[in-house]
Amino acid sequence: MVRINTVKTPFFGAQSAKGSRKAFPLTRAIAIMPAPMDPLATIAERLEAWKDVSRDKINRRDSFLVRGQVFAFLGRKGIVVKLAPPQVSEALKIKDAKRVKTGEESDAREFVQIPVLTPREVERAMLWLRRACRLGRSAAGPV
Repeated sequence: MVRINTVKTPFFGAQSAKGSRKAFPLTRAIAIMPAPMDPLATIAERLEAWKDVSRDKINRRDSFLVRGQVFAFLGRKGIVVKLAPPQVSEALKIKDAKRVKTGEESDAREFVQIPVLTPREVERAMLWLRRACRLGRSAAGPV
């Protein structure tokens, strides 16, 4: 969505029969600026469109499930994804990425917070979400 800032300026247009000019307000665009975008809202919208993915509130967090298993949730500063141990070490190389303790340590996978503060970081987060979703689908078993 694009937001256009407008300014009304006086514009002297057609002449009247007496020869004087009349002022007509003219609205012209002075700047075209992109509307502010919330990166986490964009991610949530994209995830809801994926096959077998549902959104639910679990422990006051917007969580995303694939076939009934949580594979990601929205954190304060980014998206938190559930990864296998080899992927965790790779994900932690991202600047400001960190492990997240969820309280339940029942399986070998771990949660990593991937920072998403600007719209440019959305595509990087989507890459990790695809990995986490694929892992969640395989863990849930065949349909």
